[in-house]
Amino acid sequence: MACSDAAYQECLLKELKLFRDANRVMSEEERRHALRGLNSLVRPRSAPLHALPRISSSPLMAGSPVRLAGLRSRAEFNGTIGEVLDRDPDSHGQLLVRLFPEGASQKLVWVDPGKLQLEVHPL
Repeated sequence: MACSDAAYQECLLKELKLFRDANRVMSEEERRHALRGLNSLVRPRSAPLHALPRISSSPLMAGSPVRLAGLRSRAEFNGTIGEVLDRDPDSHGQLLVRLFPEGASQKLVWVDPGKLQLEVHPL
């Protein structure tokens, strides 16, 4: 019984480490490591985005306030507050977001959902 208790305790510690920060995005290395640990029969398979169902499990809904982070090509928008306009991604997997840049007019941009952080108190 002690062996199974130790295994159970190890599993709990791993889960606590992973879920301590629910908004943390896994690095590519962490994602690969996690996928290697899955049974090959249940491992997620890559599929073209247009073949995936349009219903998202993301907490981002139309009207969700977000902050952009991690943009490389448009780094000037990092930290900008915006609003998700449609929860369904386009064919490239990006969401339409209305930005509210400080001192400038609103802009509509397509953004990778991984670059959006849900804002609890936007303004």
